[in-house]
Amino acid sequence: MEEKEYNVVVLEDGIEYVEVNKIKLNGKTYMFLVNLKDDDDFCVRKLIKENGKEIFVGLDSDAEFDEVLKEFYKNNFN
Repeated sequence: MEEKEYNVVVLEDGIEYVEVNKIKLNGKTYMFLVNLKDDDDFCVRKLIKENGKEIFVGLDSDAEFDEVLKEFYKNNFN
């Protein structure tokens, strides 16, 4: 069985998350992350460039979260 490699990131809460999926929506890039130790714990972060580095930031609103989650679902489960 072939092992897959995953990109692991540590967010501001100190918890390690695995990058599960990346989507582009409305000119922005969003990452879906799952807690390495608790797969019921997931989060969505926006990927932006700041001072030439890519960083994760939270979403601006619940409406943005809902829109991104709908797009993720459409891309992965339809």
